[in-house]
Amino acid sequence: AFSAQFLACALLDPSQMASDVRPRSPISVPFCTLFVVALLKWACEGRGGAHWDFVCGRAGIHRQPDTRHMATPRTRICASTQLQSAKLGGSRPNAQVPPPTQDAVFRWVASSFPGRWGHVLDAGTGPDSLTWLAACPVDSITAVTADEGMRATMFQEVSKYLDKSADSVVVGNWRDAEFMPNRTFDVVLADYVLGAVEHFAPHFQTGLLRRLHALVRPGGWLLFTGKEPENLNATHFMPTLILQAEALRTAAMLFGHQQPYREVPRWWVEEELTHLGFHVESAKVFPRRVTSEKIVRNLNWAAEEIEKIPGCKGLVGELKAELRTQQQMLRAKAESLPPTKGYFFGEDYALLVRRPP
Repeated sequence: AFSAQFLACALLDPSQMASDVRPRSPISVPFCTLFVVALLKWACEGRGGAHWDFVCGRAGIHRQPDTRHMATPRTRICASTQLQSAKLGGSRPNAQVPPPTQDAVFRWVASSFPGRWGHVLDAGTGPDSLTWLAACPVDSITAVTADEGMRATMFQEVSKYLDKSADSVVVGNWRDAEFMPNRTFDVVLADYVLGAVEHFAPHFQTGLLRRLHALVRPGGWLLFTGKEPENLNATHFMPTLILQAEALRTAAMLFGHQQPYREVPRWWVEEELTHLGFHVESAKVFPRRVTSEKIVRNLNWAAEEIEKIPGCKGLVGELKAELRTQQQMLRAKAESLPPTKGYFFGEDYALLVRRPP
């Protein structure tokens, strides 16, 4: 029989390691750097006429070309561009104005989708997406969560930004054919919904996309964001720590008889949406910044899942003890990291998709 320690280590060992992902460091901007940046800008505009937008990110100066499928760090944006987002919102006299978003994905979506948005569905809501939508030029927001606890959290954290005469937060599961039948919206936001489907409605990824297609009115829009599956062959210290933390959480979920979260690549999403009749009008990739605080939160989540594993005697008890040890060891590593603005590992993506009239 395998020991509990052997089982835990076998699950948590990211031994498939090949490529190296290195963190980026802040970029200083002496005169020579500005000269090089100006030279690059001149060269790129001369070769393709691309418009280059310089954005002050927390990790230094990033160049953000206004072209499809180009990578932009999902990070904070400088204060001068934050002021522009405050102008996006419509008149919502019954609600407070949310602070401008600092999320690069949301900002790109908003800047790529001008005009009024009409009636909006947040198909898998959370505090971040709902707060952002409340600042957008919407007529109404219908936010859906599969968890009653999340609904209570939403009201606690976001209710002050909602117009109670037009907005609502409801609990439902898109696998239920009787949930929200025959409803359509001008805009449907699917913000990291597909990665959570495996946990809440296993094997329903294609079914969810069909539901989303039916929810978008003819001529309407689907705003889709997702997370590319991570490179399990990464060898750098931080990517390895990130992978170990996620492996611990996944192992605890499986031993607790739960399906884990499962991310879906952009190419698959685009292919399925095209088969449904959608047109992908624009897309962009955003390098993902991971901080030590995010790793600690993930490990805290793993600790909660470990305690959900049924049983406490024999091999199960030894297994839970070993998983707790692994969690404490990884947390100590994460908390011992020097202060940093984060490390780049993995990618997020955003799609602007239109349903033909």
